[in-house]
Amino acid sequence: MVTSKLFADTPTKVEEPEKGINIYVHVEDELGNRVLSKKSSTLLSNFYAALYSHISSSLAYYRRLDGTIDQVTPSSKTFSVKGASGQTNLGIVVGTSTTPVSMTDFSLGSQIPHGIGAGQLLYGSTDVTDLDFLSNMTRFYVTRLFTNNSGADITVNEVGILAHFYNRYGFTFPALIDRTLATFVVPHGSSRNVIYEIRVVV
Repeated sequence: MVTSKLFADTPTKVEEPEKGINIYVHVEDELGNRVLSKKSSTLLSNFYAALYSHISSSLAYYRRLDGTIDQVTPSSKTFSVKGASGQTNLGIVVGTSTTPVSMTDFSLGSQIPHGIGAGQLLYGSTDVTDLDFLSNMTRFYVTRLFTNNSGADITVNEVGILAHFYNRYGFTFPALIDRTLATFVVPHGSSRNVIYEIRVVV
């Protein structure tokens, strides 16, 4: 289990706060040292479809991972991102593509599979922290540990979040709500903790 330095010594105010809703991607090594930190590229059209569906209590169109057009409906099941270890269709996912991000992306360019074979990473569980309330900010984190036992270093170029979307027929399907280009190496025999920080600053 990686203990993140992000959760220690919480300040009373955000340093250099950027007002509004912002999403950041952080990557840490086994010791909790941050090896990458950048702002998310954009929330994708799927996210806004689900948000609209909840706000309007109506159906909205989105694309599943395979590109199929479906309709999301407001439900407590929609937006869930907590995934189990080894589950690659929910939660934080990583890939190797460097294709620029588009608002209409519905899958990673080339998702890395779960496993210990060549080019594979072990997917830990995707977890969501409690809300953190500071004097000028509210935030929470979505985290997932990736371990490399493939026999060679693996370079990650893209990260994303898959959420459950609930449709009008009562079925849930994974939908990509964020895709961000973020390059880092997971050395063989090592792990990297990918952390999405979602925060609102006033």
